[in-house]
Amino acid sequence: MRIRGLYYNHTFSYDEINSMIESILFSKTVDTESANRIIEKIEKNLTTKFYKKGAKNICRVKEPVLADRETLRKNLLTIQRAIDDGVQISFTFNGYDKDKKLVLNHNKKDTVSPYYIVASGGRYYLLACKELVFSEKTIRNMSIWRIDLMTEIEIPERDEKHNIKGIPSVSKWRVDNLPQSWSEDFQLSHLNMSFDNPVKIKLRVKSPKENNNPTKPLRADYTFMYDWFGDTFKYIRTEETEPFDDIVEVKCSPYAMVNWALQYSDRVEVIEPESVRNMVIEKVMNLNKKYMNK
Repeated sequence: MRIRGLYYNHTFSYDEINSMIESILFSKTVDTESANRIIEKIEKNLTTKFYKKGAKNICRVKEPVLADRETLRKNLLTIQRAIDDGVQISFTFNGYDKDKKLVLNHNKKDTVSPYYIVASGGRYYLLACKELVFSEKTIRNMSIWRIDLMTEIEIPERDEKHNIKGIPSVSKWRVDNLPQSWSEDFQLSHLNMSFDNPVKIKLRVKSPKENNNPTKPLRADYTFMYDWFGDTFKYIRTEETEPFDDIVEVKCSPYAMVNWALQYSDRVEVIEPESVRNMVIEKVMNLNKKYMNK
């Protein structure tokens, strides 16, 4: 008697395997040889002859070595344990010197309440709160720390023998600017992991129009906007006078916007709010002094 209709239920679907391979291909911490070797193992051990192989021999550019990978892995585990237990961490925060070595930024260790580990641009960041006291007033703002620049990470006052997890973290709702729950849109309003509070900003975007038809652009001009803001930017209107530029609104960190607007100064102009526009003006004037007085 034959049994029909049996099939092997794969641990990973082909869509999940494609996602894993894509992650490896675009990883900034895996070199070309290692990536190809890992992908070959995935295809050999997790797929069948019916799997359609995709592109894998993608050339990579050399990325700076972020940190010792084993140290980074241990740091991530310690931080995640603290987040899971709702307790604070302390660490030494460093920077690179002219000899390309990590050196202390200051002698005292930092103590923060950790909330989210974020992977962005090939680096790991920690969203946290470091309580500061000014004139007897406690300030609790979100801060962002590069994990590859941290050393000597520990959980203060932790005593596993007596089931003491550590110093309780500050509650999320008491921290200014901190997302109460994680959103994958975070980076779109915090360009380059800037941590000040995002605000609505109006931009004038250069968008050449056809002659005698100011409603029709000559070409698709918004690729750079989509690259940075995804689908979160909002087209408002096209100006009624030449050169018929577009008015667009985004929600973004003011600090990040100033630097971004200078990067794309030939394509955008900050209109509102006035405070952000003035920040751009101040930076332009300082640049003018720096380069014109030589």
